[in-house]
Amino acid sequence: MPSSTSSSSPSFVEEFQRSWLTSLIGFALLCVGIWLLTFNEGRAVRHAHSLDEAYNRVIPLNPFETVKPELDGHLVHITGPLIIEEPLTEPEYGISIQAVKLKRRVQMYQWIEERSPRDYVDSGMEQNYDSSDYYYVTEWRDKLVDSQSFYIRHGHHNPTEIPLKSYTYISPFVRIGHLVLGEQIKEKFTDYVEVTSDERPERKDVKLHMGIYYHCDDVWNPEVGDIRVQFYYAGIAAEIVSVVAMQKDGVLIPYPTSKGRTIALLRHGNLNVNQMFSAEHSDVRLETWKLRAAGIFILYASSEKISVSQIPFLRNMVTGDMTSSTNFAISLSVSLLVIAIAWILYRPMLGAGLVVAAISPFFYCTMGIADESCLMNENDNCTSSKLNMYSKVADVNTKHQKYLNFVEEARKSYVPCDQAKCNCHSPVITNDLKVFKKGISKQSIDNVKTKYESHRCTQLLYITTHFCRGTKYQIINHRLYRDKNCMFPARCAGIEHFLLKLLPKLPDMEFIINTRDWPQIHKQYGVFGPVFSFSKTSDYHDIMYPAWAFWEGGPAISLYPRGIGRWDIHRDLLGKLGTETAWDDKIPKAFFRGSRTSSERDPLVLLSREKPELVDAQYTKNQAWKSDADTLHQAPAPEVSFEDHCKGVAASFRLKHILLCKSLVFHVGNEWLEFFYPALKPWVHYIPIEANANKEKLEELLDFVLNNDGIAKEIAHNGYSMIWNNLKLSDVTCYWRKLLKKYAALLTYKPEIDENLIEIRQ
Repeated sequence: MPSSTSSSSPSFVEEFQRSWLTSLIGFALLCVGIWLLTFNEGRAVRHAHSLDEAYNRVIPLNPFETVKPELDGHLVHITGPLIIEEPLTEPEYGISIQAVKLKRRVQMYQWIEERSPRDYVDSGMEQNYDSSDYYYVTEWRDKLVDSQSFYIRHGHHNPTEIPLKSYTYISPFVRIGHLVLGEQIKEKFTDYVEVTSDERPERKDVKLHMGIYYHCDDVWNPEVGDIRVQFYYAGIAAEIVSVVAMQKDGVLIPYPTSKGRTIALLRHGNLNVNQMFSAEHSDVRLETWKLRAAGIFILYASSEKISVSQIPFLRNMVTGDMTSSTNFAISLSVSLLVIAIAWILYRPMLGAGLVVAAISPFFYCTMGIADESCLMNENDNCTSSKLNMYSKVADVNTKHQKYLNFVEEARKSYVPCDQAKCNCHSPVITNDLKVFKKGISKQSIDNVKTKYESHRCTQLLYITTHFCRGTKYQIINHRLYRDKNCMFPARCAGIEHFLLKLLPKLPDMEFIINTRDWPQIHKQYGVFGPVFSFSKTSDYHDIMYPAWAFWEGGPAISLYPRGIGRWDIHRDLLGKLGTETAWDDKIPKAFFRGSRTSSERDPLVLLSREKPELVDAQYTKNQAWKSDADTLHQAPAPEVSFEDHCKGVAASFRLKHILLCKSLVFHVGNEWLEFFYPALKPWVHYIPIEANANKEKLEELLDFVLNNDGIAKEIAHNGYSMIWNNLKLSDVTCYWRKLLKKYAALLTYKPEIDENLIEIRQ
């Protein structure tokens, strides 16, 4: 049996020192979640007990019978029409209505401040500042808006008080049959209906329009300080209602239960006792589930944070993936345990069932930990000190020790990125723009189109110099302009999709976008101007942008002869296909398909020829390859465990697609970058392979992953999750927005429309 070495896990103290903040946040969330569930379930139990107690004691009444003094202090149920003797009135507005409640709503026309955050970077590129744009509009508001706190107070003054207050009138005498409704019962009438009236008020300064009374000169053009009044009623006379409450001296009031709660039920319509309590139980369950869901979510969030601290018992049960079903199962188990404790005394069978459901995942995970952490020797004794936490075998394998060390070191140093607002990729923007921290001048933009143009274009055998550096774009007054000609129209269209979408949010700017495969500003030329390129190496000053292929103009293959395009569609498709085949059902061999763009791919194909059970690698088209035996004209798609991503003469579009297959990815070479590559970490999201790796090196790596299935599965899942969670089309749009805003903040001049450009419209 193949074997591998042991690798000690970091201690709790070491992990806490490394991630103490996230650990504390996790424990705080754990406490909050448990408290919320305990409070919620305790309240639910008391409410259920109180309702059951009330149901067993309620006495139905006939609304046409007189009050029975002997029922004082008892819980009663009565159904009948509302009897209201005196109407509620507002004489100044001609309002008179027989109802339990009449509500007067008063609004004032006021200035409102709207704040729109705007991020920009100072010329030093050292700190991010949060600035804001302020807008002022007028609206009808129920409460006073303090204009003294406005950023711009001049010309935006609101009154300091509303001359007429909102108010709710309550009828003093309301009854059903011969029983009078108490104040607490009348408060339960909350289904308000708008009062509609055509009767014009007598006051000349009040105007009626659409049921609303305006205190202003012009209904259509109100001024700041004008008010309007609207009326609503609840509980109209003769409406049939059903009430469960305690009778006392001919008045219906709340009934106190033995659990300290009060019962006072009010429902519209003719409902019997069973219907009343059934409806109340439904309402209680709904409210309970709202807080219950919140508590479960908080516990799930706590498991994500606590997982970072790698607590010994939890380290194999709780992973660091925000989409992990394991984390959700653990948090759900803890939630069920808390719920069970609350219910077990009141409903023992329900509580016991919840306890069993709660602890079963822990038993399962504990057994899984035992299976992975220790093997039994001849005496059935566990020799866990000799085992590696990742390896599926227990013997020492020095050949794989260095790879195990790589994995362990990567796990210790890796810090998950902040997924909010595409922050995983924000460091790339800062790094690319830091060479321009002194600002970008008009001359530097012109340099891009002129400096070294003739020399480079002659070298590249271009007839015209128009396309040598890239395509010029301008954004002026939220309109997009571009050079009349574009070398690759589909690529320009893929870029312009995002630019047009972001126009309303972008300031004026101009920039050069390189749509070719090769970057433009080599460091040997110096920083003479900015050029946007989708890919580069560390030898270039180009500013990376999301490639056009996220929307249009991707590489053409036999399945997509006009280009792949629409990343969002492929993302959903690949994400679905990636999860259809479970890890244990995948074929344990490496897989590669691609053209022979360089000799660096030959060792993999040669290894496939020698050991087809280990590798399935073939070229899809023949480019200077001497054998047709290893050349395909169509790429098959078997369900394999490992996939090779080999670089060509520049960056490849397919890395993001391969990672979504949920197979372990071997990434060959780290020279070429796209904007999202830096967020992917070797030995965390993929296994790195040197560009000049020979057959022996490749075979050694494959042997390592085949004998360490736990590592392979974890890295494959991490790579999938990183792309799935942080490379949505919305993340691409977000990156474009951040990049262009920060770039525009560096311009030292105000761009003017270039008459040689054409306008691009949607």
